Amino acid sequence: MAVFVCGGSHVSVLCCAYAQVPEAVSQRCLGMSRITLHKLNAALGFFRDGADLHEYETWAKALNKPILLRRCNCLISLACLYQTDYHSILDQPDEIDANLAQVFLFAGWAHEVFHCATEFDLKDIVENMEKMVKFFDANMALEEPQQHLTELKREVALPYTNEEDYWLLNQFDHFSEAYASVSVGQDVIEETVMFSLDVPLGKSYTTNILSCFAERCRRIMSRHPEFTVLSAADQVTNWRANLSLGLATIIARMDSLRTGNQQLRFLLGEEDSTHYRSWYDPVLDRTKMKRMTIRDAAPMPDEATAQRLECGLKCVGLAMADVETFKLLVLVSLFNRSTLCGSADASGDAQEMGNLQRRYLDFLQRKLENRVSVETLSTALTGIKELARVISKKYLQH
Repeated sequence: MAVFVCGGSHVSVLCCAYAQVPEAVSQRCLGMSRITLHKLNAALGFFRDGADLHEYETWAKALNKPILLRRCNCLISLACLYQTDYHSILDQPDEIDANLAQVFLFAGWAHEVFHCATEFDLKDIVENMEKMVKFFDANMALEEPQQHLTELKREVALPYTNEEDYWLLNQFDHFSEAYASVSVGQDVIEETVMFSLDVPLGKSYTTNILSCFAERCRRIMSRHPEFTVLSAADQVTNWRANLSLGLATIIARMDSLRTGNQQLRFLLGEEDSTHYRSWYDPVLDRTKMKRMTIRDAAPMPDEATAQRLECGLKCVGLAMADVETFKLLVLVSLFNRSTLCGSADASGDAQEMGNLQRRYLDFLQRKLENRVSVETLSTALTGIKELARVISKKYLQH
């Protein structure tokens, strides 16, 4: 049985492979009834409730042609390998297109000699598989990140390419620029420093910091064309929908830092560094500042809420091994497709947002697997959701 890689979503085509085994074959060879897509989805939960599985199954059955299965696997694989879209980041796109043209040219010769699929058949096959990939990306149940990460671990990991590394490094640069572009202001800096001298924090301290973090989240999202293509109203709507998740991740990162000095540096924006460096540099260099806990910055209404918040922080803190992990967790949280709302949800823009989150989740698994375990990441994502619920209830209710 061949597994084709198409558009980076090799899982989706793997899931359709079962449809290529006719009922009679499965009964004769395996002594069992054929597993339908509905049964498979009921067991594994690949797709969201309400997804049109009949449509997906129709595309899968279209691949169930003996001539394709016996003689065209190599050609189909090569066509999928060189098929690209506007998301692809390539150093030499013309060469890739030329290779695809050569595959189609070779298909014409192979059809004459070996009776393989024609060039036009091959194009139809690739187009059909791309529809399956898009369906898979649009309907995969990403609101359950723990299950998704577990399934990712079971896949055959693809090599981590230089193009992907270049793309991700650019995203990290955009993240850093957007984060630093928002200043926390002199009042927050002074209160943070004075806290080390046992001066109580002001009533507006936490609100001011959260406002700063919220704007940083908006600017991070705005560095992505998948977000800026939305209408202004939908941008605001979806920023607010995922804001509590983004804030939870940033707060968890600040809480994971071991010293007050590290926490102050984490707060500073570019203007803060420029305008106030002469004032706070001596403090950071010569003084060990007191670390601020969540209870210090945000008094809880009751002990149960405080314990829930601290439990969530502990879960997320386990995954905060480095800055890259932090940035990826923020990006996964901000582009959470399960909360996407507004007119974009009925258009292809919703799919692009979902694809973006899935891409960042994939980076979490593949790039960081040697530093952070899948189980730790799953626990962190669960902790982020718990933190977000507390933050939303306490600070974001209108």
